[in-house]
Formats: sequence, C-alpha cells, structure tokens
Amino acid sequence: MAKNKNKNKSGFACFIAGKVHKTFRLVAINEEGEVNSSFVEDRNSKFIKKAAEAVDKAQTSVNEARTRADEVVAQLSEDDIKLITTGSKDVYEERRRKKVLQLLEQLVAIRNTIKATYVKLHADLDEAQAQTKRELTAYLLAAFSRKKPVDISRNATVSYTDKTFYQAYLEVYDYADKAVNDICDSIIRSEAISNYIKEAA
Repeated sequence: MAKNKNKNKSGFACFIAGKVHKTFRLVAINEEGEVNSSFVEDRNSKFIKKAAEAVDKAQTSVNEARTRADEVVAQLSEDDIKLITTGSKDVYEERRRKKVLQLLEQLVAIRNTIKATYVKLHADLDEAQAQTKRELTAYLLAAFSRKKPVDISRNATVSYTDKTFYQAYLEVYDYADKAVNDICDSIIRSEAISNYIKEAA
C-alpha cells in the first residue's frame, strides 16, 4: 500500500514538473521527435547510474562465484568421483567421500547462486525501468498538449540492454554459467556416476 502511495506521489510530482516546464517553455521537441528537457535527461541519467551500480554488483558476485567454483574443482579428482558411488570400510576413504559430496553440493549451490543473481538483477532493473517510464510519462503528458503531440512511448523509455556495462556483465555471466554448468554436467556424465545410476535403476 505504501509502495503504491509513493508511486502516486512521484507521478504527481513529475506531472507538476511537466506543467511548470511547459509554462516556462523549458521543454521542446527536436526534428527527430526527441524531447529536449533537463527533467528527462536527469531521470534517464539517474536510471543509467542505478542500473550500472546494480550490474557492477551482480558482476562482482558472478566473479566471486566463479572463483569459488575453481577452488572447489581444484580439490576434486577422478578418483574422488568414484568414491561417491562406492562405499568403503576404510575410515579415510569414507571421510574423503563425505568431503567430496560436500564439495559437489557447494558446486550446485554456486551454480544456483549465479542463476539467482541473474534473475534478481533483471527483476530489479525492469522494476526501475518501469518506474522511470511512469515518471517520464506523467511528465510528458503534462508538458505537451494534444495540439503538440509527442511520442510518449519513445521518449519515456530508457534502456539498459544496449549499454557497455550491461554487455560486459553478460559476457562474464555467460562464461561463468557455462563453465560451472559444464563442470557439474561432466561429473554427472562421468563413467562412475553413469554406472552407478544404471545399477540403481
């Protein structure tokens, strides 16, 4: 409820700003149909800054996850994978087997973290994008009359997908996601695990 009130309050403030800019002729449209306004520039700038900070945080998280995955893999060997499927009366081997299972659980958790970070990032970015569009729409509706129409959808929409910082994040995410997935899949497809699954079936 409070969130909706804040949205309405923000929209009203943007509407008033539009009326003021219209009255004092602080807003205009160029030949390409783009709106020239300090208000629009400010809202776009704030969104891009917020998006860049969120993407940077997500990229750091992905890099850290990839590093942890490498550290886990460095502790595993082919013999370790075989230990998962074969019990042992040897105390040392049984301890090692439990350790290997814990390492594999860590790998799965890391893979889930990478995906969860991706999902949360885009949910936050899309929400911020929608909020910016609502604010700019309210402003533009007030700043221009029906006699002087403006393409609101075009001028109220700000994108992050074409920005360099976002493209850089995607490269890091795709690389890390594929790397960790390949590791997990290779373990699952290993001969020892495959034979174990066949026997269990």
